[in-house]
Amino acid sequence: MSDLAEDYAGALEDGFDGPVDVLGISTGGSLALQLAADRPDLMRGLVVAGAACRLSLHGRTFQRQTARLSAAGDRRGVSRMQAGDVADSRLGRRIAGWLLGLAGPLFIRRDWDPSDMSATIEAEDAFDLRERLHEISAPTLVIGGGRDRFYPTELFRETADGIPNARLILYEDRAHGGVFVDRRFGKDVIAFLSSSL
Repeated sequence: MSDLAEDYAGALEDGFDGPVDVLGISTGGSLALQLAADRPDLMRGLVVAGAACRLSLHGRTFQRQTARLSAAGDRRGVSRMQAGDVADSRLGRRIAGWLLGLAGPLFIRRDWDPSDMSATIEAEDAFDLRERLHEISAPTLVIGGGRDRFYPTELFRETADGIPNARLILYEDRAHGGVFVDRRFGKDVIAFLSSSL
């Protein structure tokens, strides 16, 4: 994850004259946390959504299964796996599983090379920033879902509690993917970044 964060640090240095606000969602949230710890000079404000200082056991198991299906070229299987974590209800998960399985080949091309995704999965599986959270100096907002299986509530709390200037917002009724489509999400992000300027 440090190598990925270093790439983003270079892009931020090339593209901006000073510190910026960063919003990281899911795997991007892990990357944003790593970047904030490694390069606090680049970060004015940080929002981490659907991510925490490490993945749960479910998250790591899910990632390994995704890597296996990807390596086998199972585009439908990779897409179908997302259903349990994008919908908040049992019916929603069934519908999402059917739709995602059907649409998988539309989103993932036949000649798709999964090597980049596999490398990212390996990096995120090994990611554990618990011992470095105190190094994050940017004002930080952690937003999570109370039904997130990748990052259970205790991981969101541990992350926010470990960062000196952090705040946690939990959408108790939301699974992993439901956080980002919640109508509160954009308002909470804008309110936080506006107040931390």
